[in-house]
Amino acid sequence: MSTLLRLLHLADTAFPTGAFAHSLGLEGAHAAGALRDEEDLHRALRRQLDGLATSDLATCRAAHARACRVGDERTPRPAPADDGEPASGHHVTDAAIADLAALDRELDATRPTRETREAARATGERFLIAATVVVDDPLLHALRDAVARRALPGTLPVAWGVAGAAIGADAEATGQALAFSSLAALAAAGQRLIPLGGVATQAVLARAADAIPAALARAATIDPLEPCSFVPELDVRSAQHERQRVRLFIS
Repeated sequence: MSTLLRLLHLADTAFPTGAFAHSLGLEGAHAAGALRDEEDLHRALRRQLDGLATSDLATCRAAHARACRVGDERTPRPAPADDGEPASGHHVTDAAIADLAALDRELDATRPTRETREAARATGERFLIAATVVVDDPLLHALRDAVARRALPGTLPVAWGVAGAAIGADAEATGQALAFSSLAALAAAGQRLIPLGGVATQAVLARAADAIPAALARAATIDPLEPCSFVPELDVRSAQHERQRVRLFIS
């Protein structure tokens, strides 16, 4: 497949990350009467995108850059001892994973509630499990294994950055795909909660997505080792959500 098709594959809402099970505070907002129509959903999507610009998108960009650098520096994998034939692929050093782990932990620390932390980790790990099936890349596989060992949190933006580099997408395209897929998942949650028709939901999503280029430009100015996110409307609702008696979503 071409790079574009591979990027569309990873960003597809059918890609099994489990994002459909998370509302990231939207369900709490709906219970409080703050999510009633298209305008409320659009406002929530824009606020979420503002938060992504200074956190997830900056981290994704940095992870992409580090993955590209690792790709240039990989050393040949040692030959197996049994037959002496060279093994295919390349060896990923511990330093490469440590570099990504620093980004991962800093981003994980910006999640203000238990639900949002667990959502970022769960979707990141599921993305890695699925992505390593369709993308053959040593660093992506090493990252998946490190997350499985609980050596690092495994947030979704770090996984996205590495996967984007692995398929040959540039940093801008990778960030656009992550931003759009994040907004699309949130829009789908809002559609179920309000509820909205499919056409109305896509109109809201298109309006919110118009701001993705500006969000990516802002992300490029953020130190990835000092990410931050301030979306109090959704963060407070997320904290309240875990105590709701009836819930459609995990978060």
